[in-house]
Amino acid sequence: MTELYSPEARQCLTGVIDVLTKMDGSQRAASCKAIETYGTPFLYAVFGLVSFGDYDFNSGLWQLLGLSGLIVTAIALCVCFGYSTSSALLAAVLILATSGPLASDIRTGNVNQVQVALLSSFLLLRFRWPNGNGDVVAGIVLELIVGFKPDAAPVAAFLALLWLVDRRYATLRRQLQRCALAVWPLSWLGA
Repeated sequence: MTELYSPEARQCLTGVIDVLTKMDGSQRAASCKAIETYGTPFLYAVFGLVSFGDYDFNSGLWQLLGLSGLIVTAIALCVCFGYSTSSALLAAVLILATSGPLASDIRTGNVNQVQVALLSSFLLLRFRWPNGNGDVVAGIVLELIVGFKPDAAPVAAFLALLWLVDRRYATLRRQLQRCALAVWPLSWLGA
């Protein structure tokens, strides 16, 4: 299978997964009718790091990572806005207790919580480390976020526009340089 994103490859992959799930007796993955490959190679590489060959275990682990991502996001944003740790934990609990769509995303293993946690880590880096060294790390993190899931690209574009309008040319230059540094590992992972 040379092109994972083609319809023929997805159909072939669905057949392989169907055979494998019948062999090991797993019922959860066997309900899959078609494999959709909407992610990037980097997203699949990251997901591969937490995959151990047991669908039920992997699904639970991914749900735990999503939940952890949400908690990290709530805490990071509260820190950025000057709230206490107890306020951050209360915010996380309220979000978890009141959001049906969020609970659904976590149950189904969606990557949105991980993506938002990565974006909040970028904000926290910029907030806590607003100098040139912080730009180095934050730029790499921002590129990794876009490589993980390209729908975050408008966030990077908006930030670039904001820095341009605010005449923060040095920040924009450093961020672009660091984003360029992260492109090589992402292209290597996608090969």
